[in-house]
Amino acid sequence: MELANEALGQQVWQSLLKAHALVLRMLERDLQEQAELPLTWFGILADLAGTPDGQLRMQALAECAQLSRSGMTRLIDRMEHAGLVRREPCEADRRGYNAIMTRQGRKQLERAVPVVCAGIRQHFAQYLDTSDLDTVEAAMTKVIAAHSDSSTESECLDDG
Repeated sequence: MELANEALGQQVWQSLLKAHALVLRMLERDLQEQAELPLTWFGILADLAGTPDGQLRMQALAECAQLSRSGMTRLIDRMEHAGLVRREPCEADRRGYNAIMTRQGRKQLERAVPVVCAGIRQHFAQYLDTSDLDTVEAAMTKVIAAHSDSSTESECLDDG
């Protein structure tokens, strides 16, 4: 990579990080105010909803959410206490556990989805035209493809 491209790459990276942090902060606020749901919980429920049976192995869910196993266990503990998920031993491997979305979790997700969609429009997409969105999507797809080596990723939502 030549020096000019390297400098531009650094600048774009910093802009991406800042935009990501700002938009996440706004989405977190919107979700808390309008759906009483933390953004991380929304992500877990969305990952579970993206599976045919509404469940994932805890290890796979941790990888989808980019959390450690212990971090995922603590998160699922809190979500289970709130009635949004439950845990059951895996039928194929009794050493592992599945996280399963409950009916209450599905209702909470249905309540939160419009908030997140509106937030993405309001805090992100409205500032970009179709060409911008196509460019960002193509660029991020290249980066994701270059680093996709986990078999678990196929279990995660394709559209984030």
